[in-house]
Amino acid sequence: MKTGRILILLLLAALLFGLALTACQDGDKNGAKDFEYEITGGGVTVTGYAGDGLVIQIPGEIEGRPVTGIGDYAFANRAELAGIAIPDGVTSIGKKAFEGCKGLTGIVIPDSVTSIGKNAFEGCKGLTGIVIPGGVTGIEKFAFMGCSGLESVTLGNGVTGIGGNAFSDCTGLKGIVIPGSVAYIGGYAFSNCSGLESVTLGNGVARIGDYAFSYCTGLKEITIPDSVTVIEKLAFYNCEELESVTLGNGVARIGDYAFSYCTSLKEIVIPGSVTEIEKLTFYNCKALERVTVGNGVAHIGEGAFNGCSGLTGIVIPDSVTGIGDGAFYNCSGLESVTLGNGMTGIGKGMFSRLGNLAAVTIGDGVTSIGETAFWGCESLERVIIPDGVTSVCEGAFTGCANLTAVYKGAEYKAELSAARILGAGTVYDLPHGFYDRVNGG
Repeated sequence: MKTGRILILLLLAALLFGLALTACQDGDKNGAKDFEYEITGGGVTVTGYAGDGLVIQIPGEIEGRPVTGIGDYAFANRAELAGIAIPDGVTSIGKKAFEGCKGLTGIVIPDSVTSIGKNAFEGCKGLTGIVIPGGVTGIEKFAFMGCSGLESVTLGNGVTGIGGNAFSDCTGLKGIVIPGSVAYIGGYAFSNCSGLESVTLGNGVARIGDYAFSYCTGLKEITIPDSVTVIEKLAFYNCEELESVTLGNGVARIGDYAFSYCTSLKEIVIPGSVTEIEKLTFYNCKALERVTVGNGVAHIGEGAFNGCSGLTGIVIPDSVTGIGDGAFYNCSGLESVTLGNGMTGIGKGMFSRLGNLAAVTIGDGVTSIGETAFWGCESLERVIIPDGVTSVCEGAFTGCANLTAVYKGAEYKAELSAARILGAGTVYDLPHGFYDRVNGG
């Protein structure tokens, strides 16, 4: 990371050497007289630049007072600027201060800076590297959005938060190390950083915001540290090359669509700290083969694993008390399902269209099987249903052409015709002893 700062300094040094020669020849043409400014208290805020230099040195003093700030819009849309040196002593860079400076290739932010405003460097497409000093506590929204040439970013250990869209559309960014001082990563913070291959999250990050790393199509792996408690909706949406995700033991909630369309993801271990997997969290993760659900998860949301066609088996632990409709819909490769004893009902369409499903074990706590619960499970031959089940709803097993037997525990077996188990528009009540009576007991 120090190398990046050194390269930036060398670039600016070369540019500023040429500037110094020009200044000598032109009578300090790029001196303080070319700057617009305001005097506030004992300091000066630069508010504009009237010169025509391509590389400029902002003076450290104007009228005998120290320059302490770069004002809002001060250099906005000066596309011709190639390099800017900010003097030590400046503490703030205002909103949109350098927005649209497309030709800017080098800038050094001094250690004295403590705040960088919204959209401060938005659209600086020529910028290749940036070092955020340790005195900066927050990076505001859109600060570096659309800096498509930005390849390296170094974040100081004073940064506590990264605002929404702060680095979105930085398509040239290859890697980012987020220090442990950062507590939250805002919505869309790194969205559409399509060249991003490496992300290191410090053990201090507590929340990853909506769409934070969405469309990071080059990202192959991510480790979520134990400090993270919430992964918000769509956080890693459409990270199509993401193969490996390691979830820390502090994660309590995984939001809607968080890993949906991560079509290269092969395995996920959901720790026991997670209490809820929200709807469509892993939607269309077609390569997902193995899922381990920790004994702590209480609810699996609607469509959570919808379209995970590579998944071959799933064991739902006893901690799970509810599974939303269509949670495993269209998981065409799923061959076996084991439901824990915490479930009280199997919802509508929960396991529908699982063409390879051959065996189902239903936990002792289940009392009802909903409409179309196993609709279209063409390979299903047997179902183990506990004694507590009192109703099977309309069409629960419609399309299960090979289903010929229902087992209750190890001792009882009832042979049922296909027509009878399919239910064809009828709700069947299954009171205690139902299987004995069917079997003539």
